[in-house]
Amino acid sequence: MVPASNLVVAYQSDVATTPPVLYVEEGTNNAIALDSVTFVKGPFRLSNEHNFSGDQRTRIIILTSFLGLKQSDLSDPAALVVELGGVNLPVENVGTLSILGLNSSYIVVRLPDNTPTGPSELKVRLRGVTSDVKMLTISP
Repeated sequence: MVPASNLVVAYQSDVATTPPVLYVEEGTNNAIALDSVTFVKGPFRLSNEHNFSGDQRTRIIILTSFLGLKQSDLSDPAALVVELGGVNLPVENVGTLSILGLNSSYIVVRLPDNTPTGPSELKVRLRGVTSDVKMLTISP
């Protein structure tokens, strides 16, 4: 807060201070992730002929702690980065949801051609603050 004449001006940082949390399957280090069409958990295939996209690429929903993002925030590519095995996954959607009274978020990503197969490290970077690492498996 800064005094200015007869006003008090308050500034708030736009930078996240706590890292996002990737939710995991109970008793594992595997990220909770679902196919965006079938809602089936992984391992995920790179493409899927039974989805609604023209490119047949698999889209995955990843569940996280509350990110405080709206779809319009994705216009800034640095606002949210999802990385799997060193490859940035295109983020197509983000939103909020309630899970057992928790304020949470979801992220929908597309699996590009260069997505690594097998178990890989998954992490999310929210405005420069990186989550802990969880695992996600992509089948060839």
